[in-house]
Amino acid sequence: MVIKRVFALILFICTLGMFTFYTDIPMSVNAIDYDNLCYEIDNGNVIINGYVSEPVAIVIPDKINDCPVVGIASLSFANCKSLENIVLPESISFIGDRAFINCDNLKNINLPDRLKTIEHNTFNGCKSIEQIKIPDGVTDIGLGAFKGCTSLKNITFPSNAKTIGTGAFDETEWLNQQNDGLIYAGNVIYSYKGKMPENTILTINDAITAIAECALKDQINLKGITFYGNITNIGKDAFSNTGLESIELSDLSTIEYGIFSNCQNLKKITIPKTVKSIESYAFENCESLNNIIMNDGIDYIGSYAFTNCNSLKSISIPSSVKEIQEYALGYNYSKETQECEGILEPIKDFIIYGYTETAAEIM
Repeated sequence: MVIKRVFALILFICTLGMFTFYTDIPMSVNAIDYDNLCYEIDNGNVIINGYVSEPVAIVIPDKINDCPVVGIASLSFANCKSLENIVLPESISFIGDRAFINCDNLKNINLPDRLKTIEHNTFNGCKSIEQIKIPDGVTDIGLGAFKGCTSLKNITFPSNAKTIGTGAFDETEWLNQQNDGLIYAGNVIYSYKGKMPENTILTINDAITAIAECALKDQINLKGITFYGNITNIGKDAFSNTGLESIELSDLSTIEYGIFSNCQNLKKITIPKTVKSIESYAFENCESLNNIIMNDGIDYIGSYAFTNCNSLKSISIPSSVKEIQEYALGYNYSKETQECEGILEPIKDFIIYGYTETAAEIM
């Protein structure tokens, strides 16, 4: 029995020594308490993921243990009520969603030039921030990114943003200061403030290249839009439930989710040659829509894309379409269950024109 115990002890010591021998090999590790910061090392890169004790001011270094600090993880400083100032190094290329959500007393923060995206709700509820400069390299701003930043009145927007999520700048002093009418966030139409006059036809100047998610949603007096520039990105639900009768789209790559849903007066639409996908619910409940022109190049049509388009009796599908999701074409909601979107019924005598051995034939 004694011999067995001695042998087991020797085996344990040898095993421990073996692991100690390999500790110098680079690997992913978690560590804490580097100047009150929690962090992890992933493939030689440092990602900040929290703090040890409630900080008032933080200066994040560009390196920790000779490894570059490249990002801040989701929720890293969420609900940190003590934090007032933070300095970020230029080495940081990403900040995770909700990283600073509800930091009520955060007043000063710089955004590094390497950032490409501000994730959803990153600074939501940071009530003390008064100004922010969004780097020119940022192309995507997530939903609610600065929502509830009630003191935020000065914003420097990037010049080439592609997407702005729903409510990204709602409940800010910046929004309160805007005059009635179209509101612009740099090169993007953000929303419309005030009551839109009846039979409005908007004219969009050539400096505008994108329209934010839900930008004109529920504007029932919107009749038409004239674009003088090249709009390359239109966000989800941008024109949902409006009075649009016609619109000419430019060089989009995607017809986003719900973009024209519930546009009861829209009768005709031409899908640009640049479009690759039509996402789910894009034209749902467009009950007057009777003419759709699709150009070759589209490869995907999402579920419910044209559901409940009662006036649409036929559609031609290009040979390029590889996938058509369920209930995308030729279905209406049952009259008994339309309000709750319960039962779908095939449209009688609905015709799909297409090519053999393509997604159209499978339909």
